[in-house]
Amino acid sequence: MIPGSCKMAEIRKWDKLLSTKDVSNEKRLTEAAQNRNIKEIERLLDAGVSPDASELNRQLFYQSEYYLTPLHHATHRGYDDVVNLLIKRGAAELGHEECLVHLLDGGADCNSSTKFSKHGSYTAVPHAGGTTPLHLAAFNNHIGCVKQLIWNGADYNAVDERGRTSLYLAAEQGYSDCVHAHLDNAIWKDILSLPEKFTGNTPLHECVKKNMLDCIEKLLERGSDVNHLNHLGLSPLHLSVMAGENYQLDTVKLLITKGYKPNVNLCEKKCSFTPLHYACFTDTVSQERRPELAELLLAYGADHNIRNKRVSELRGGHSDRTILSAIYRCVIHLPSLDVLGHANLVVGQGIPPPPRQIGDGGGGGGDMDDGEGDSLLMRGGLAGAGIFGGMGHAGNIQDLRQHHLTLARHWAENQREKLNWYRQLLQGPRTLQHYCRCVIRECIGAKKLVKVPELPLPLTMKEFLLLQHG
Repeated sequence: MIPGSCKMAEIRKWDKLLSTKDVSNEKRLTEAAQNRNIKEIERLLDAGVSPDASELNRQLFYQSEYYLTPLHHATHRGYDDVVNLLIKRGAAELGHEECLVHLLDGGADCNSSTKFSKHGSYTAVPHAGGTTPLHLAAFNNHIGCVKQLIWNGADYNAVDERGRTSLYLAAEQGYSDCVHAHLDNAIWKDILSLPEKFTGNTPLHECVKKNMLDCIEKLLERGSDVNHLNHLGLSPLHLSVMAGENYQLDTVKLLITKGYKPNVNLCEKKCSFTPLHYACFTDTVSQERRPELAELLLAYGADHNIRNKRVSELRGGHSDRTILSAIYRCVIHLPSLDVLGHANLVVGQGIPPPPRQIGDGGGGGGDMDDGEGDSLLMRGGLAGAGIFGGMGHAGNIQDLRQHHLTLARHWAENQREKLNWYRQLLQGPRTLQHYCRCVIRECIGAKKLVKVPELPLPLTMKEFLLLQHG
């Protein structure tokens, strides 16, 4: 009779021998998959070798070595005749849909993921830890593979070690059809618009940056948060109103009218700017005065009591009154010029004096020398712009003076028109219709004004409530 301790030692010995044998056979299987040796693959599978080379991969995992299964190798090379095997992710990566279908039918795990990096570092290459076949199919825009994987139970909410879902990767790459493939086929549970780990951007942020209007609309229908702030403190709505070549008014309209409870007064973290700041002022490179955008934001409840570092809308050097007209239509009482601090404002007051000529003792500060005057002009961005490059130094100064006076004259004319227009508005009484509109808008609240188009009201009444008339 064999003692119990001896029996356990014997069992461990045989386990070790079997494990070593498994690893050896799985290495052969991996090599056979790389070399497309069908007979060897069949022989090893018939002998019971794991098609996923699980023991070999476990050993490599504990040795902190990167590994690929036989499935990876076979589909990476497009060996669709190795249909009885494998695939963890290779077929999805390279778009071999037929091979992928065979392997999924053969029981391959479509949710297998790559090894995660060590704590505190990113060592998983060439793909981030946690990468699934669906991640690879989405990243490479293989629409057919995306559909097949989702139909076979791939987890479309799975994230890699950087917090990216396959939907995020498709949106980040600008693959509109791939985004639709996710949203149209993800039916067995809600598909989540999860934020990426380092930027905090959601798929909606990425689609907004690329003006993928059809994707934005579908993401909003699926519940993507239009008010989610990324790590820079910017919501999708902030990104949509920023100045730049990607700006489109249709994107802003879509976010406001289709989003769930969009907050048009949401402040971004860094400068506490609301979307209206980006539409009315030009304090930063991401801001640009766009009256049609400001009018839209005001119609849907944007707070007009915002401030910037420089001049007010009433005292701006432009003649456009679109923004002022929108404010006029959304407030019950206009503030007087006294309240605005413009009671003593007269046309011509506040016009900056023209630059004096170098060496001119008039205008104060006659002790400025030539070099100092040149540097100030250069800092103003005019003398060094090359506009008057063909003239002498004296000609430059004279033309600068003339240009300055012309600008001041235009400013004075615009100022006169706007002040006269505003004084006329202050003199006339507001209509009862206007008071009713303001009261109704206040009762509805800024966050629910987007529901006005859904109210059982005549079209003209809806337009009136959204400041499009009167």
